[in-house]
Amino acid sequence: MDPNEALGKARVAAGMLRVQLETDSILNRGEVEELVRHFAAIDGWLSHGGFLPDDWRHGLVANMDSAERADMERQLGQFDDEEV
Repeated sequence: MDPNEALGKARVAAGMLRVQLETDSILNRGEVEELVRHFAAIDGWLSHGGFLPDDWRHGLVANMDSAERADMERQLGQFDDEEV
C-alpha cells in the first residue's frame, strides 16, 4: 500500500463529496466508498507501524521546534532539510 497515493485519492474523494454537500447534491455512493476505502487503508498502514504520507510527515517536521526535531531525528533518522 502506498500511503501517498491513498492520501491523494482520499483527498480527491473528500473534495468531490464536499462540493456535493455544499451544493445540496445527492452524495455519490462511489465517492463515499472510495473515501472510506482509502481512509481504512491509511489507518491500517499507520496502525501497523507504517510511515506517514509525505505531506503529513513534512508538515509535522516543519512545525517542530529544534528539541522536538532532534528527538524525532534520533528515533527515525535524519530528515533532508530541502524536503521539509
